[in-house]
Amino acid sequence: MRRIAYCSPINPVPSGISDYSEDLLPYLAQYADITLYHDSGVTPSNPQLTTHLNMRPITSLLADQQRQPYDAIIYHIGNSTAHCQIWDVAQQLPGVIVLHLPPVGLSVFLRLFYIQKMPQHHLLMRQS
Repeated sequence: MRRIAYCSPINPVPSGISDYSEDLLPYLAQYADITLYHDSGVTPSNPQLTTHLNMRPITSLLADQQRQPYDAIIYHIGNSTAHCQIWDVAQQLPGVIVLHLPPVGLSVFLRLFYIQKMPQHHLLMRQS
């Protein structure tokens, strides 16, 4: 089974992406071994997730990837401070970045993305 590092805010973090991820992860976990990476200092509030998924703080991803590489790393990025720790790690470790941004936020993000020269990443855009 493929191993995926899934990086996202998670409830109780106030973000629509927290809800989106909680809806998606049970289905995704049927097809891959998922480790959910979330902000340090956050205790996930959904007992179903903690029962069925490996959960780690985002600050552990770099060391975990070196120890036993994932087949894919997926970063969910939005336009709030709930995504800062995920963004910090994404700049250091290539993966797929799923953008959950309105058009104005998207243009700012793309400028930063190309200024920082992150071509090793793959971008997916999702309209909320």
